Amino acid sequence: MANLFVVKKEERAVAAAILLIIIGLQTLMVSKFCVLLSDPSHEAWMRFMRNYHMSGFDPISYTVLRHWTMGYDVLRHPLLAFMMWPLSMLNMLLRSLTGADCAVPVMALLLTFCAFWSFMLMWRTLRHVVGVSAHVATLLIMLALCMLPVNSFAVVSVAYGLLGFGVGAVSSRHLMDWVVSAQHCQRGTAQNTYILTWRMAFSLGFLFSACGVSDNFTVDFALCAVGLAAYVLWVGPKTDGTE
Repeated sequence: MANLFVVKKEERAVAAAILLIIIGLQTLMVSKFCVLLSDPSHEAWMRFMRNYHMSGFDPISYTVLRHWTMGYDVLRHPLLAFMMWPLSMLNMLLRSLTGADCAVPVMALLLTFCAFWSFMLMWRTLRHVVGVSAHVATLLIMLALCMLPVNSFAVVSVAYGLLGFGVGAVSSRHLMDWVVSAQHCQRGTAQNTYILTWRMAFSLGFLFSACGVSDNFTVDFALCAVGLAAYVLWVGPKTDGTE
């Protein structure tokens, strides 16, 4: 865990490429909106809403950085406002020193850090968990990075393709873990249990979609939480002794 945020030798090239692309995108963002939104007055919110059309949640984040409040929906994001408080204090310090609101550059620093390590952890997952080669992992990460600034039918199609590739790669590795961790006479049962669980999960997803559940995200999160708890509390302890 101590080396989680340490770039290893074999990761330096892909890390440099990822960081260069992310910094380039954030530079475009800052250069476009920093001057327009650096006014610390209360009228900046209207200027923000008239000119900023990147994401529905980002204006709220910039508002919280500008004047810290519980601007988020506490039912959906109970801790996010408190996590943004140190950055809001940093923005207030920079505002007192420069006389300009620095919410856009501060947010760019946060997004750069989060995006960089998200892609690095994805690369490590592909490399060490899925088991693909370093070149394949780098190629998939570069494809994902290329889709960030573009929104088109082709990009959506590639995204679905990558999602299918990821699900297939991870599920096959997971199935192998199930089979290997079982006793010799139980491997057929492990395979059948895994396949039936997959079919049950897809069936539940289709069922909730057909029934028109109002909040699909809540249902998905609840099912994932129940599945994770069952795996950690019941399946995990049973397989530890058989490896």
